[in-house]
Amino acid sequence: MKRRIYTLFVVVLSGLISLALINCSRNIEAEPKLNYGSNLFYLKNTPIDFVIKPVKKPAIEGKFTAKPWGLVINENTGEININQSETGLKYTVTFTSTDQQTVLKTEFVISGMDYKDSIYVFTNNNHLAKPVFDEDENKTAPCNDSNNDGNEDQNQCEIDDPDLDDDGNQDEPSANSQGLAISKATGQIDLKQSLENGALGNNLTNGIFKDFKIYYRLNDASDRALNSITVRVFYFDTMNDIPANLLAELKAKQSNSTSIFFSNKTIENSGVKSVEGAMTVKKRPPYLVIVAR
Repeated sequence: MKRRIYTLFVVVLSGLISLALINCSRNIEAEPKLNYGSNLFYLKNTPIDFVIKPVKKPAIEGKFTAKPWGLVINENTGEININQSETGLKYTVTFTSTDQQTVLKTEFVISGMDYKDSIYVFTNNNHLAKPVFDEDENKTAPCNDSNNDGNEDQNQCEIDDPDLDDDGNQDEPSANSQGLAISKATGQIDLKQSLENGALGNNLTNGIFKDFKIYYRLNDASDRALNSITVRVFYFDTMNDIPANLLAELKAKQSNSTSIFFSNKTIENSGVKSVEGAMTVKKRPPYLVIVAR
């Protein structure tokens, strides 16, 4: 009799455990998800902007936000315009329900070229700014330079080529023509050579900086769609000359923080600006800070 009761108890207990596991599995499957279907998106070389939508999202009301700044996203639907967004960055998209009870996140990269916010001290033989492709520091430019002349081969990549309509004619001044010594084959910037080229003018003073827009086309899944990035090059004589607010902004940019704000006080002079403050923290443009000694 005791054995029968024990056997019945085991059977009932096993059934309850199985039912609990099934319900748990169903609950896990029923949990809302947020997903765009890929972790890497490329620009489309078409006249129509490439827009993506969440392939999975919760069926409840809420808002979509993104970090860092630069992603063109519809806060109500989660739709993202890839072609109008800053490229070469990893984004975190967050969905927060209206009642604040559901918070979902997903990450992906928009393919492109980026430069890390960094300080380059020339006396440490540190003067080369190397690009990062697709947020992967192990990737190199998807270009060929078979004769090692520093230029990309025909029909491969076009780095620093402001031929916006791809008709063979430059529509804007290139970064190289403004003194920025950037390799057309790799995207690497020689900051020391840039100063010698007069990229920041002939009168170098502490805090002087200038923005350079680099247009490029890559031989990858973007099918050589027109892309661009703006870099900001600063100059200081020594590390001690870098103002504390700029150092704080650099640190915030490196950590994707958006919570540090400074008053924006700049003096413009023939397109070259002098820093007296810092702007609201944004990931772009990347800061390339030169320290001469």
